[in-house]
Amino acid sequence: MLQPSKNDLLERTRFYKGEEKPEELLDSIEMAGLCWDYERVWVEKELNPDDFYKEMVAYFQRTFNSVVIRTDIPLGLQAIFANRIEHWGYARVTLNSLNNFIDDYLKAADEYEKRRLMRLRNEQARSGWRFFDQKIRKTTQNLQCPINRAMERNRGKTGHQKCPVIV
Repeated sequence: MLQPSKNDLLERTRFYKGEEKPEELLDSIEMAGLCWDYERVWVEKELNPDDFYKEMVAYFQRTFNSVVIRTDIPLGLQAIFANRIEHWGYARVTLNSLNNFIDDYLKAADEYEKRRLMRLRNEQARSGWRFFDQKIRKTTQNLQCPINRAMERNRGKTGHQKCPVIV
């Protein structure tokens, strides 16, 4: 069986994309920080599985072999979720508790993606506004001089050089 590359695994994650943990974004969404860590561990364990990880996935498959395991989330990640539910819930994981956790995970992932895209758009807008602001400033500086305004109206038909702008 071919081992997937890190990029293949990262395509299946919703929070972790191989980067440093974006604390300010994750802290604002319930569960996002935990899920980022779970996905990071899943990627690491898929790339270099140890005996504990292999047994955990096998146990998960044996436990839920008679029900449909969710196909939209990697099996190993579901096994980590089940392990964490048992760890934090101090009880055996049930199909209901796993599905509830996965539903919360998917809701948090949707919110995270919305905020991540909004943040990217804002960064692009800020850089675009800087460019736009510089362009406006340059244009208005040139138009501050009455001779420059007249020259702009005449589309440069006069022989006047642009006046220096005193700032």
